[in-house]
Amino acid sequence: LEEQLWLGLLINFVLDFIVLFAILLLLKKHDNAPIFDVVEQKLSPTCAKLLFFLYSIFFFLKAIIPLLEQQDYVQNTLYEVTPTVLVFLPFFAVSFYACIKELKIFGRCVDISIWFTLLGLGLVLFLAVPICRIERLLPIIQKPTYKLIKGPFSTIIWFSDSVYMLIFAGHFLNQKQRALKISISYLSGAVLIIVLSIIFYGAF
Repeated sequence: LEEQLWLGLLINFVLDFIVLFAILLLLKKHDNAPIFDVVEQKLSPTCAKLLFFLYSIFFFLKAIIPLLEQQDYVQNTLYEVTPTVLVFLPFFAVSFYACIKELKIFGRCVDISIWFTLLGLGLVLFLAVPICRIERLLPIIQKPTYKLIKGPFSTIIWFSDSVYMLIFAGHFLNQKQRALKISISYLSGAVLIIVLSIIFYGAF
């Protein structure tokens, strides 16, 4: 996509937001009930189990490529010599512990990691913005149209995160203007990622 990179991101985020909006409407209609309970009541326990089985396969497949990329990053970037399994055991132990705890542990992780994330983003912007040349994103309309369709389709594995909302359904407070707050949070993250992508392309 080259200079049309940000348009591919925009397309994927719009599709993701449509799914998120549909899920929020579903939660509102069923009073924030867990999705498993909704399917079980409306259809049958068998359908609910089948749905969640397919759901688990979807997330398993969705995680494969990012995990392999993470492995390459750790082995090829962080270490000159591939570390032994013992180096990663603490991470495996913490991950296993988190998986068997209640969902609120994700909130605790966010409370801690958000400060490191903001610090990292701040440093990246501080280094990249001064050397960014926005004109490198021009002309906007140059590549064949099919590339603008192929790009978002080939990268969709890194998106579709709004589907995770189905996991959290029934496990968070039914606060006032909940849908608005969730929508603003998602859109804020999407805009930030698009802006960062524009800055990186203009800089590098």
